[in-house]
Amino acid sequence: MQEVSGQQRKRIADVLNGLMRDLSEFSTIVGNGEIKLPVEISGAIEEEFTVARLYISKIKSEVKSMVKRCRQLENMQLECHRKMEETGRELSSCQLLISQVRDGG
Repeated sequence: MQEVSGQQRKRIADVLNGLMRDLSEFSTIVGNGEIKLPVEISGAIEEEFTVARLYISKIKSEVKSMVKRCRQLENMQLECHRKMEETGRELSSCQLLISQVRDGG
């Protein structure tokens, strides 16, 4: 019984270590240096699951924030593109008027 329990704890620790490595890599990709993860997991499994959930929650809020910012930037890009097209049309109209005045005057 103790042997089986020990094997299960080892497997759980291995899974948690993998999760923590993945979270750490994800944190690096996100570019936020605030998230510091433990290198190796051992000891009280419940505490480590709680820590993992907290980190996941933090990363989830960071991703939501990034998605919101990306949407804002996309909207700004569309607005800038629209304004550039409008300005281009105005420029063409002014160039045409200038050439008409020059040719007619």
